[in-house]
Amino acid sequence: MQELRSMAVLIDTNVIIDFLITREPYFESSSNVIEKCAAGELK
Repeated sequence: MQELRSMAVLIDTNVIIDFLITREPYFESSSNVIEKCAAGELK
């Protein structure tokens, strides 16, 4: 069984803005990044 490790990433402020104001066409991608951070998959 493969061990899952968390990954440290640097998130550009535009990704956060895209998520907060649901800016299309970037909202879906930014939402995925934010969700992974909230789930602890990214640091």
